[in-house]
Amino acid sequence: MYLKIKARIEGNKDNYSAYDVFKTGHDAGGWGGKSLGIVSVNKTLYLFRNGTGSTGGAFKQTELWKSTDHAKSWTFTGIKWTFSGMPAFYSPTFLQFGKDYQNARDQYVYIYANEAQKSDWNVQKPGGISLIRVPKNQIESFSAYEYFTGFDSNNQPTWSKNLSDRKPVFQDPNNGNMRTSISYNAGLKRYLLITQQVNRFASNNYHIGVYEAPEPWGPWKTVLFNNPQNVGPGLNTGPKTVYWNFSNKWLSPDGRHFVLVYTGPGPDEWGTVEGDFILKTTQQDTTPPSAPSRVKVSLIQRILRFFQFPLVKASLLLGGNSKLATLLKTF
Repeated sequence: MYLKIKARIEGNKDNYSAYDVFKTGHDAGGWGGKSLGIVSVNKTLYLFRNGTGSTGGAFKQTELWKSTDHAKSWTFTGIKWTFSGMPAFYSPTFLQFGKDYQNARDQYVYIYANEAQKSDWNVQKPGGISLIRVPKNQIESFSAYEYFTGFDSNNQPTWSKNLSDRKPVFQDPNNGNMRTSISYNAGLKRYLLITQQVNRFASNNYHIGVYEAPEPWGPWKTVLFNNPQNVGPGLNTGPKTVYWNFSNKWLSPDGRHFVLVYTGPGPDEWGTVEGDFILKTTQQDTTPPSAPSRVKVSLIQRILRFFQFPLVKASLLLGGNSKLATLLKTF
């Protein structure tokens, strides 16, 4: 049994090519499972794979696979978490830095995993996200993995190699979460976390939350809590528009110009939203959305095509790239 990648995108945000891989022919198929985490470290690609399907099987295990030939082939590393019941974590995702983990804050690879309280492929409440780290040169050593356990008296993060000691680094008991992405914006010196926060079957109510922090463990501040279709008119979105993430590859060198990438709303579809971060110079009195525990919330402003960071403001530019329309749906 071996893993197969379905699609590949090459190039920059204005000039790229996209390919369907293994969809037809003798390499079609592969096997079930979902992945929301892929990263390159020391010229090796690593990918997390969940259990099969969108029911109870999806939560039973998480495996780490690797590729040394640019995703042409994959092998199982032997790293595996198994869960016989709840609670369990699922859909781990890697903290994204630069190419091949350039600009990383230290010698660790950081991993975020949504916590599940029930076998339901949907938003989980209270919506905890666990933080895991492992030295870059020991990714394939299970005993080297450590789990975030909270803070000491000096407000420094603490770690344990015991899985049962883990505590959420982010939690929203009111709204829950699933399908999380996180990346580091080197230009702005901020960690940006995006997570889905409303029932995925709720008609026209598929909210996402965007949060920022100075460190991988917080403290988190609310950037945006809204329905994606309200951010800009004409977006090709729907209840199955998921896994919003900032593309490090398509981020400008100064961190000001970004590209948001999302999956959906239909099979083999994805889209992008481009925007600019504008440094915020004044404070305004506003009412922020409800905050997860340990989150320090300052201002949020919703003005049609704009959303405001506590530290920076992002203006979403209308327009889009119509290339490869069969694969890419834009606004």
